[in-house]
Amino acid sequence: MFPRTPHLRARSLLAVHLELTNHSARDVTGIRLNKKTLTGSRSIVEFPPVAVLGPGAATTVLLGVDFTDSIQPVEFTLLSSIGEVGVVISPPVGELMRSVTMSPERWDLEHRKLRGMTECKKKAPKLSDDVMMCLRVFAGRMISSQELVLLSVQIGVEECTVVANCSNMAVASLLANEVANSFSKTY
Repeated sequence: MFPRTPHLRARSLLAVHLELTNHSARDVTGIRLNKKTLTGSRSIVEFPPVAVLGPGAATTVLLGVDFTDSIQPVEFTLLSSIGEVGVVISPPVGELMRSVTMSPERWDLEHRKLRGMTECKKKAPKLSDDVMMCLRVFAGRMISSQELVLLSVQIGVEECTVVANCSNMAVASLLANEVANSFSKTY
């Protein structure tokens, strides 16, 4: 689970909660992160080992993961008294950024800088009620690189256009697609 809170160790780390549940009839001991398969400069801050997890018990542990602004998954194994299990975590693109506040004038200035090759537009169905869309612009920063991300919705007569601006074009494209697709699922 992604709690959308920063990890305490570093601002480039995404906090990830893992829920560990013992479905067996005996204690599980020594639960810890074991082998990490990380590419590039990605990193994981491990959780403290769980000494004992009784039958039917559950606990939540906190990982810190630097995805380096990529939706590519991180892989690792958890080791315990009953063996080893593989874990793969792929973050949704929206989890890789945090919102920031800025004045409308600053947003317009930054938007002018991020036009052209850093812009991705996607058509979306027009929502039946403009009131449903409480905010037509969003500003955020990527968690790892701190690159600016801008999102806007242009409301037309027949449809909307979702516009994502980010120097990371993969992020801009994924974000525009996810938001445009969510319009089809809403109401």
